Amino acid sequence: MTNLEKIRSWLVENNCDAILLPMKCSFDNYDSSDSDIKIMSGFSGSNGRAIISREQAILTVDGRYTFQAENETDNSWVIKQYPEFTINKMIQSVVSSNQTLAVATTAQTYKAFMEISHFCKSAGITVNAIDKHPVVDYRSTCVQNSKLIVTESQTIQSKIQKILKNTNNNEGVLIANKELISWILNLRRIPLAQDKSPVANAVAFFAHNERPIVFCDLPEDTSNFFDLYTFDDFPLVIKKFAHLNVIADFGSTPAIFIIKMQQMSINVNNTRINYQNCEHIKSIQEQNDMKIGVLETSKVFCSVLAHTENMVTNGQQVTEGDVVNMLHHDDAIDFSFHPISASGKNTSYCHYRHDIFGNTELENNALFLLDAGFHFKNSSTDMTRTIFIGENPPVEFKKCYTSILKSVICYSLSKFFDNTYAYVLDSFCRYYLWQCGYNYPFATGHGVGSFRSVHELPRIGASSTDKITAGMVTTVEPGYYTHDFGIRLENMLLSVRADDMVSFETLTFIPFCQKLIINEMLEHREIEWLNWYNNKIKEMFLPVFVNDKVVQEWIISNTQV
Repeated sequence: MTNLEKIRSWLVENNCDAILLPMKCSFDNYDSSDSDIKIMSGFSGSNGRAIISREQAILTVDGRYTFQAENETDNSWVIKQYPEFTINKMIQSVVSSNQTLAVATTAQTYKAFMEISHFCKSAGITVNAIDKHPVVDYRSTCVQNSKLIVTESQTIQSKIQKILKNTNNNEGVLIANKELISWILNLRRIPLAQDKSPVANAVAFFAHNERPIVFCDLPEDTSNFFDLYTFDDFPLVIKKFAHLNVIADFGSTPAIFIIKMQQMSINVNNTRINYQNCEHIKSIQEQNDMKIGVLETSKVFCSVLAHTENMVTNGQQVTEGDVVNMLHHDDAIDFSFHPISASGKNTSYCHYRHDIFGNTELENNALFLLDAGFHFKNSSTDMTRTIFIGENPPVEFKKCYTSILKSVICYSLSKFFDNTYAYVLDSFCRYYLWQCGYNYPFATGHGVGSFRSVHELPRIGASSTDKITAGMVTTVEPGYYTHDFGIRLENMLLSVRADDMVSFETLTFIPFCQKLIINEMLEHREIEWLNWYNNKIKEMFLPVFVNDKVVQEWIISNTQV
């Protein structure tokens, strides 16, 4: 019996007509590299939503994944595009009035759960709130070989006070944002989760004159800063604080925790966590640590790309997996995410995985895309380069690549007022691509954590209202994807004060592919920036690779404009 058949059997047994599934059931599958969607449909991308009824199964994905979803699912599934096909449309398309929809309260924030409930009520649909995934139990192995550690203790008390600053003695604060908890308590997971994250899913409770309480299914190493309980302990422990008014962000807290507190008659108020931005503004020490980590990763990229191109050009057999195995740094704890190593047509997948799709041998006279990064003990990194292995790349590749490069340069040179909305910066980056008729169906960039999640806020996208200020480490990663090929370039940047404005300091230093650049498409200031960039690379890295002529020659050949 397939998992889809099991879900449908569960629906019959529990008198439900359909179930709504997001990518992951929050705390139920945080130790699994497989999302609920992948287990149900086969789709391995990072963004999808599904609804399964007794007769239908609909999967919605964003524009990055339409082609991939069509290839990874069978004819049991109908593929729709999100956000055009909304959750409400999903529900409406398969559930009728007087029927019942199952919704996992661990899988939806309380805000999303209430929005779904209100929509269903207006449509005459009954919502059955369930506590866990009906088919798969993920938590049985989540504590094996992993524990929580505190990376440093000096700043914890000051961060806790920052959290409690705007509360009084009769208020407690419930935080379910795992990134924020990781920042407040300097809490990390070792070894990393299967998705390479050092951030453990957790819920934390803070109150005046009380030790912080952390709910998580991982054991702790040693800590004098908080008390640790499992998620199952939540009702019993939190009941002790029923005399307090609890504030929580309904937009980030899984519904199960708000519902359980309400069932115990605890007064819970919705409050936007307005201090969350603190974690995304790096301290001077964090900025310096990030710069070191990015330069070390840049060196690895230079070495791996140079030797990869040299081996393939000289007729050696090199697979996508071989390239990933070449990615190594002695000080790295692990990759910061599963690397993307894609050759030829495989570059058309935005989030290609060689271990899932088949570990192809690299082609000569073809594109090769490498997207990778490392977790170091005090920084995380994320960068991408696309190169052409061979001679005489097609004009279409060169025009597309140069347009993307112009976008990176334009964005890197931009100045803007403090707290500018991210959607404004997103349009800066897309401008040159638009002029050439190109676009990309994903965000322009994202924040990068300091040995935390490599994908954190702010999100720099067309609809993002996150604000950009000095001290943030973010990526810029425009690209273009067709069914036949994909090209993407990604640098990490630090936003810095520039008089009364904010500008970017480039942190990543990896040569761009000279064979793919049409110099005539570059404007004067773009050539100036590229010359500066290339000279920095030669100045920093040619001495490092003095005994590696392959890398030296590769750097020199790709730093001429």
